[in-house]
Amino acid sequence: MITDRERQILGWIRENPSITQKELAEKARISRSSVAVHVSNLTRKGAILGRRYILQESPYIAVVGAACIDVIGWPERDADGTEQLEGTVRSVASGSARSVAQFLAHLDRQVRLVSVFGDDANAERLMDGCRRDGVDISDSLVSRGLETASNVYMTRPNGTRRLVLRDAKAFELLTADYLAAHLDVIDRAAVCIVDSSVPPESRSFLWQNVHAPLFFAPSATDRRQPLEDDLQRPELVKLDVRLLGEVLDRELRDRASIRTAADELLSRGPLALFIPLDEGGMYCASQSERAFLPWAGGPIPQSNEFSDAMTAGIAWGWVQDLGVRRSAQAGLVAASACANARGATRVSLNDHSMRMRLGMSVREPGE
Repeated sequence: MITDRERQILGWIRENPSITQKELAEKARISRSSVAVHVSNLTRKGAILGRRYILQESPYIAVVGAACIDVIGWPERDADGTEQLEGTVRSVASGSARSVAQFLAHLDRQVRLVSVFGDDANAERLMDGCRRDGVDISDSLVSRGLETASNVYMTRPNGTRRLVLRDAKAFELLTADYLAAHLDVIDRAAVCIVDSSVPPESRSFLWQNVHAPLFFAPSATDRRQPLEDDLQRPELVKLDVRLLGEVLDRELRDRASIRTAADELLSRGPLALFIPLDEGGMYCASQSERAFLPWAGGPIPQSNEFSDAMTAGIAWGWVQDLGVRRSAQAGLVAASACANARGATRVSLNDHSMRMRLGMSVREPGE
C-alpha cells in the first residue's frame, strides 16, 4: 500500500517526470536520502519504473466537477431574528469532485481531477491537499484573478446544515470548449465521474462526446437545475430518493415505489442505478440485478463527504468489474468507513481494508 508521503512524491513526479531527488527533497522538506528511500519504495511497489521516473501506466479514473471551500457556522443558540450570534466557525476543503478524487486516491486508484481553482489561498489549500493525496490536477484550470468557489453553511440544532450562501461562479469556466481541450484525457479513463456543478451545456457535451463509461453523481443538495436530460447517456447514475422522486415528479414512500421508479429510469438509458436510502443502505438496479442492501454502519452522518465516499466506493468496484451489487456494497463499505472515522476519514479507507471487508483477495504490492 502506498503511504501518504509516497502519494505526495508520486504526485510531483506526475506533474514533472524530470524532477530531481534534490527538488523533491526541497518540496517535501525532507532529506535527499529520505526521498531516495521513498522513490525506491515506489519502484518496488510498481508505481514508477526505473531511475528515469517512468510512470506505470494503469487505468485511471477521471473526475469532473467541484473543488471548493465550505465555511460552516455552529451558533450557540437558535437564531430568532437578525441579531449577531456567537458560535464557532471553521472552513473545510469541499467540492464533490475533489472529495471523490481524494477518496479514490486513498483506494490506490490513479485519479485525474478536472476542476477550477482560483489564484487565492483557498486554491493553494485545495491543490496542496490533492497533491498530497496523489490526485493528478494537471488538467484542472487555474484562473488568475478568480476567487475559488465557496459555500457558507449554518448548522441547525439537529446537526443538519442549511446552505445560506453559494459562490459557484468559478465552475462556469468548465465550458464545453475547455472540456474539449481535455477530451483525450477524459475519454481514456476507465470511468469518468461527473458531478452537478458542471454547467448543463458542458454536461451535455460530455454525454455526446465521451466514449468512456460515464458515472453521473449529482449532489443531493444541488436542486437548482432539472436533471432529466442528464439521465439517458451515463452508464451509471447515483441519485438519492428525493432527487429520484423530483426527476419523476412523484413521491417515493416505500420500497415498492422505489423499485418502480428505478425500473422506469433504467428504461431511459442508464445501465446501473445506485439509490442511497434515507434510513441507510442502498437500492441498486440494472437489467440483470436488483437488490436492497442494508446499512450496518451506525448513525448516518449529515455530510457531503459521506455521499462522496459512497460514490468513490461504487466507482472503485465498477472499474474492477465487480458488477452492480458488489459495487454498491463497495460504496456502502466506503461510506461506513467515512461514518466511523470521526474526522480521520481517509485513515481507515484504503484498498486493503476494502478488499478485506468485501471478502476479496488482497493485492500484493505492485499489482
